[in-house]
Amino acid sequence: MFIIKTILVIAYVVVAIGCTSLDDLSVGYDKNPKVDTKHYKNFSWLKKDKILTKNVDVDPVMRLRIEDAIENAFIDKGYRFISDSENADFVISYTIGSRARIEMNTYPTSYTKYFNWGTGYYGQRAYYGVTTVGTESEFDTYTEDKLAIDVYDVKSRQPAWHGWAVDKLNSNNTEQPDKVMSAFIVKVVDKFK
Repeated sequence: MFIIKTILVIAYVVVAIGCTSLDDLSVGYDKNPKVDTKHYKNFSWLKKDKILTKNVDVDPVMRLRIEDAIENAFIDKGYRFISDSENADFVISYTIGSRARIEMNTYPTSYTKYFNWGTGYYGQRAYYGVTTVGTESEFDTYTEDKLAIDVYDVKSRQPAWHGWAVDKLNSNNTEQPDKVMSAFIVKVVDKFK
């Protein structure tokens, strides 16, 4: 019985550790209602550089990983990649960035100062007190990463879709950047229809 419990606890810990890297992931999208995306079959990159705006802090090796992951995520959804952007149904591009954030939580606190004042009516001790109410604040500083993928309709030359993922940077993100970035991208592209 002890062995079964131990195995179950180990399995739970492994699953919990595997799920912690994307706990704070927030995914969203915005779709242009004037552009019909149901007929899309093939795609290309918007420009040869692939990234919409250059960010100084981006590691070139990580950029290649991101671009491959984005391309593969659209291919996995059933779209075909072609190199000629003029013959594609839609073109894609992306932006990435990070910013330092400060989160402040303020909550009320109270404490009571009791003192004893002799004996009560039926022989019990009588306690009188003063309650003091105050506030405490906690500050949490963290880095927030954002990845945004943009889809443009080639025929109308209008933006068709914008998807993004925002996550707090933690030790799991920095230790396994490939897995975390791929998960970002898959979750964003899954919202594209």
